[in-house]
Amino acid sequence: MLPQLKRVVTDLLGLQLHAAWIGAMIAAARVPQPGRRMMTEQEYLEQRLDRQVAWYDGRAASNQRWYRGLRVLEVILASSIPLFSSLVQGNPSMGILVSVISVSIAILAGLLGLYKFQENWIEYRATAEALKHEKFMFLTRSGPYNVEQPLPILVERVEGTIAKEGTAWSGTMRQPVARGGRDEEAAAPR
Repeated sequence: MLPQLKRVVTDLLGLQLHAAWIGAMIAAARVPQPGRRMMTEQEYLEQRLDRQVAWYDGRAASNQRWYRGLRVLEVILASSIPLFSSLVQGNPSMGILVSVISVSIAILAGLLGLYKFQENWIEYRATAEALKHEKFMFLTRSGPYNVEQPLPILVERVEGTIAKEGTAWSGTMRQPVARGGRDEEAAAPR
C-alpha cells in the first residue's frame, strides 16, 4: 500500500513523469529502437519545439496582460483616494467609498502577490526566447549544432531548458506568500 501511495503522490506532482518523459525524448533522438522509427528533425521541431515556443509565448502574453491590467487598476484606485477623501466633509458616504477603494487596493496587491503574474511573465518570456534561440542556432547549424548529428544536442538543450523552467516554476509556487512584510516561515515559532 505504501509504495502505491508514494507512486500516486509523485505522479500527482508530475516530477518523475516529467523526468522520465525527458529521458525518453533524448533516448528516442539518439538511438533507434527496434520496431520504432526515430523522430525526424522536422517532426521534433513541429511537434515539440514549435508547440513549446507557442505555449510559452501565449502564457507570457497572458501573464503580462494580467499584471499590467491589475497594476493599472491599482494605481488608478490609489490615486483616487485623495480626491474622494477631500469630499468626505460634504458627503459622509464618500468615507464608505474611500474604504471600499482601500480594500480593493489591498485585494489587488494580494492577487498580484499570489498569482505572481510579473514573475511568470518574465520567466515564460525568457524561456520562449531561449527556445527560439536554440531553434535558430540549430537551423543555421551554428555553435554547438555545427556537427554531423545535431538533433540529439537540440533535444538535450531544449528539454533541459523546459525542465529548468518547470523546476523554477515549481520552486516559485512553493515559496510562501509574504504577509505583513514577513514570510510565513519567518513568522512561524521556532
